[in-house]
Amino acid sequence: MIKALLHGKLSREQENMEDLLTSAVFGRLRYLEPTEALLPFLANAVTLDGGQPLSEIAGGAQVTYTFWPPYAEPGCAPCEPDLVLNVEFPIRRLLVLIEVKLHSGKSSEEDEHAESTTDQLGKEWDNLVSRAVGLNARPVLVYLTADVGIPREDMEASIAAYREKRGGDIPTLCWLSWRTLSDVLEKATERNEIENDLLALLNRHDLRWYKLRLPYSFNFGGWRFGVAAKEAR
Repeated sequence: MIKALLHGKLSREQENMEDLLTSAVFGRLRYLEPTEALLPFLANAVTLDGGQPLSEIAGGAQVTYTFWPPYAEPGCAPCEPDLVLNVEFPIRRLLVLIEVKLHSGKSSEEDEHAESTTDQLGKEWDNLVSRAVGLNARPVLVYLTADVGIPREDMEASIAAYREKRGGDIPTLCWLSWRTLSDVLEKATERNEIENDLLALLNRHDLRWYKLRLPYSFNFGGWRFGVAAKEAR
């Protein structure tokens, strides 16, 4: 599938499908050692208050990938997250749910008349907490988008919806940008074919950060000016 994406063998509508991107990227990441790309990528996930709950995942962790698991915990609205990672350490475990977005926002909003939260991220957190209790794991929800800045309004609405129905602690809801993965891959001193394919795919979808460069400068009346241009990093 990733080769078809890279060589333009799919329609533009197909290329933009979040499920295809999820499968192509995370389907490849699972064949790499977690410390090569997955864990450094997840380490950049940030909460609304600036915390990075996945930044201290050490090497040696065992990671199991489950794509599109159907969740329907008792008392929770059913959902089907894109990916759930079971991250196991010798003495603790994390259950990391990843909700993937590319060009769209949340698929469902809050219904104030419903008994449990119906906001997409809220109901995913609701189910995740229940699953995590049974596994004695710490739950973390990652909202993975193509944004260049944190989608604060979406996240605040999800947290408020969940707390309105459940109360208790604030959900550990993080934001992560697709664009961060290209940075992680580019920092590798020796990239393998899997990492090269992933980087090419991110480039094709323009999922990279941008930076300003000064390609030239000139003098005018004793002042020196630089002309900035955007460049894909």
